[in-house]
Order: sequence, then structure tokens, then C-alpha cells
Amino acid sequence: MKLAPLLLSALLLGCPAPTPPAEEDAGEELFDGETTGGGIPVFDPDAIDAGDPVIDAGEVTVDTRCCTTGFSITDEEPAEAVGVLEGQSPVFDGGLTLTRGDGGWAVTACFPVQSSSFYWYRFSWDGGVRDAGTFELDDGGSETILIYDVVTSLRASDREPVFEDANGRRNYYREVSSCDGLDGSVP
Repeated sequence: MKLAPLLLSALLLGCPAPTPPAEEDAGEELFDGETTGGGIPVFDPDAIDAGDPVIDAGEVTVDTRCCTTGFSITDEEPAEAVGVLEGQSPVFDGGLTLTRGDGGWAVTACFPVQSSSFYWYRFSWDGGVRDAGTFELDDGGSETILIYDVVTSLRASDREPVFEDANGRRNYYREVSSCDGLDGSVP
């Protein structure tokens, strides 16, 4: 039984200690990729063609100025109508809610300089209900189907520049380079 600790000591003393890697191999990465002909490819930074160099165009300045502009149209809609100003510019995203007063509809928005856009006025109101007919039920009764109508009207303002094409009459906001000389109305 005393032989076992001696045997264990002899085995531990007989195993060589692991040797640290040589200095030159310490920073070298092992290649894990595919090889051709059994050799590891040599990386030559001068042999790489990365295409034309990127040319710095310099500082880019984005003009964020805008001109406060009043949009307006005459009132021709029923009393319960709701109006929005819509258009192709991001200024009109989601529609700008119009306010009714003084015989017309109006809204103010800040329109960016150096841009132009088509725009239009959309109005909607309750059109009542429409009878879609009466249908016989399996139990011998009948049911009348009523459809709720919403009336929608698209118009262009005669107070602002108008453009007409295959899409109909629309208003047009002309590009301006500055707000100087504008009186707050559509240029």
C-alpha cells in the first residue's frame, strides 16, 4: 500500500512540463481555410486590388431652412366636413389638419426652401346610410342591410398656383431659394 504513493510520485516526476511556444510563433494565427497543393497561401498586401480609392467630396451642407406658409381654400363643404391638406412633399405626410373660419379653410406649415411639390385639399363628411337591400333569413324573418357612406372631395385652391394634368387639378408650391420677399402665402 505504501507502494502506490511512490509509484504516483515517480509518474509525476517522469512527465515533462509543457513548453511555452517559441517567441516567433506567439503572434501567428493558424490558417483554417482551404488550401491548394497542400500549402498555406501567403498574404501580400501589395497584390490586393481594392478598386479606385474613395474621393472625399468635402463638407456637405444640408439646408434646413423653411418658409412659414399659409395655405387656404374657400369653404364649399357641409358643416360637418373635415379637411386635410395632402401632397407629395414630406411636409404633408399624414395630412395637415385644416381649420375652418372666415368663409374658408386654412393651415400654416413650414415649407423647405429649394423644394417644390404638388398638393391638394381633401374633405370628407358623413354621407348618411344607403339601403343595400333586404335579405331573407333562415328562420323566416328578413334583415335590411344599411351601408354607412363617407363622402370625399378633392379640390385645388383658386387662391394658389394651379396645375392641371391627367390626375386632375392640383396646387403647386414653387421652389424658392430664400424666404425674402414672401408674405407668408404660397409662392
